[in-house]
Amino acid sequence: MSALVALYPPQHLSLVESLRDLFLGQSLFPLYMLPLGSIFRKYGISFHCYADDTQIYLPLKRKDANSINHCWTVSRTSKRG
Repeated sequence: MSALVALYPPQHLSLVESLRDLFLGQSLFPLYMLPLGSIFRKYGISFHCYADDTQIYLPLKRKDANSINHCWTVSRTSKRG
C-alpha cells in the first residue's frame, strides 16, 4: 500500500486499488478456492469455478441434508483456519 501511495496522488489511489484488486482477485481467487474443490468432490457435490465466482450445484433430496450440512460446516471451518 505504501508503494501505491508514493506513486499515485490520493485522488487516484482508489482507482488504482480497485484495478489492482480486480486483476489480482481474478488470478488469486481460484487458488483461494482450491481447498473447497476437494471438499466438494469428497461429498459428491458438483461445482464450477470462474475467475471470481464459484457456483455450486446441489440436487437436493431430504436424505442428503446431513451430508450437505456437514460439508458446509467443514468448508466454512477450513476457510477460517
